[in-house]
Amino acid sequence: MGLALATAMGGGAAAAPDHERGRALFNDNALMPCSACHALADAEAEGAVGPDLDEFAPTIDQVRAAVTSGIGIMPAFSEDLGEDEIEAISAYVAGVTGAAEPEGSKAEMPSDPDTTDAS
Repeated sequence: MGLALATAMGGGAAAAPDHERGRALFNDNALMPCSACHALADAEAEGAVGPDLDEFAPTIDQVRAAVTSGIGIMPAFSEDLGEDEIEAISAYVAGVTGAAEPEGSKAEMPSDPDTTDAS
């Protein structure tokens, strides 16, 4: 978790164990895996309900906020995932999409999936 926390604070790329843990949580969370709704090439996920994360490239802060509190039709997962799990997913998604920096997001998180470009 220390490296994920350092990454969240802008300190470099995640190491392989954190990457693998984040990828596993993204794909295999027993409750509702992220991959059920989101596309992400690194995770071989092809979900089409939520934003394509490769195109959206959310920051760590954006992923953390969405997973913790929910957004639009996406439910909050703070009751089901621990802080370290949310941090691992956040660092993983931001790391593989190239948006690992917590500040200066590339785009605003869409709040309504109907406003998301599906092309």
